Amino acid sequence: VRLAGVEEHVRIDGRALNAYRRLGLRFGETHGEVEVSLGPTRALAICSGEIITPPPERPNEGRINFHVEFGPIASPGFEPGRPSAHATAVANFIERLLRGSRAIDTEALCIIGGQQVW
Repeated sequence: VRLAGVEEHVRIDGRALNAYRRLGLRFGETHGEVEVSLGPTRALAICSGEIITPPPERPNEGRINFHVEFGPIASPGFEPGRPSAHATAVANFIERLLRGSRAIDTEALCIIGGQQVW
């Protein structure tokens, strides 16, 4: 089916190969909350920050952590509560991707070297 779609220049969902899905952003009422939609796929992202004391081995670098949850609204197979192994794997992948790409300057998250970082 997939190969036939490529040969016919259409995707499985009927879109042309060069057609994109509609992107939407909706900012929530809570600070740091946004809903992202890409076609029929939706994701909720919540961002928060905390000032901490950096570890001695990286005194001038802030930290970024990710937490991923797949809720039952996405699929009946997902249960609320503790993140599944799949959700943890996705969070770890995102973290490795961003750290490895150096897309985020962790030194820019430093407030006072050795004392306070985001």
